[in-house]
Amino acid sequence: MSRKLQKSKYFKLKTGFCHITSDKIYLTNSQEFNENDLIKVVASSFLQKVAYATLGFMFLMYYILLFSNESYIMGSFFLLVSVIFFFSLWKGYTITLEPVINRADIQEIKFNKELPLFASPQIVIHFKKNGKILKNILVLPNNPDPMSKKLPEAIEILKKEGLY
Repeated sequence: MSRKLQKSKYFKLKTGFCHITSDKIYLTNSQEFNENDLIKVVASSFLQKVAYATLGFMFLMYYILLFSNESYIMGSFFLLVSVIFFFSLWKGYTITLEPVINRADIQEIKFNKELPLFASPQIVIHFKKNGKILKNILVLPNNPDPMSKKLPEAIEILKKEGLY
């Protein structure tokens, strides 16, 4: 049995929809939404961090092994890869996949423009949960005309709602 949620304004994300109500922001799979449509976290964030740490340590061990055998070029490569894994682990510590965000907890909302051929436009929501400042990254669909100066529909909706 699913209960209809209150009326919302919404915009399309790359992998779903973002619905904004008077008190919360919901990330869902469909345009018309109810409680059962909230995006489910497919892979546990904890398991991803464990995998990154394991790979980082594995490459660090390869680095030590290769340097002890005087293979400096390959050792440097594995050190670089290990540093990249540990850096991404450190940077991803505050990123969450939370499908419901209370509007009262929002600290800041940023818009990252599209980098043609490299990255889609993103909205980064910084919010407080359990005393920690976390961020949720909403990836927007690519603009069909990258040279257009028009702001995405999502920014217009966020401005109307007083969030941006």
